[in-house]
Amino acid sequence: YGKLYNWYAVNDSRGLCPTGWHVPTAGEWNRMVKYLDPNADTVCANCWQSSIAGGMMKSTATQPTPGGWLSPNTGATNSSGFTALPGGGRYSGGGFNGLGVNGFWWSSSDAGSGNA
Repeated sequence: YGKLYNWYAVNDSRGLCPTGWHVPTAGEWNRMVKYLDPNADTVCANCWQSSIAGGMMKSTATQPTPGGWLSPNTGATNSSGFTALPGGGRYSGGGFNGLGVNGFWWSSSDAGSGNA
């Protein structure tokens, strides 16, 4: 599934990514979404951007394949080659949840005071 990182690791000036790579900005994520779905709304900050871009990034593997999404893996085509896996997340209380169900990716842009 990859690794789970917190904001401090993502925002560390020493860099989280391998040489030649970087954590994308929110603008870079939005450009990718718009590339995948030209009809996506990447302007509205709290709106649903696209109903198809996520599926274009999702691995098509379903469980019991290790690392797969729980069935049904709705909309998954992985036509972008991103191969997003459902590693779930760690919540503010310290618990883990969502393995096989969802995945979350960071940007290097903060979302305002108190949010990353």
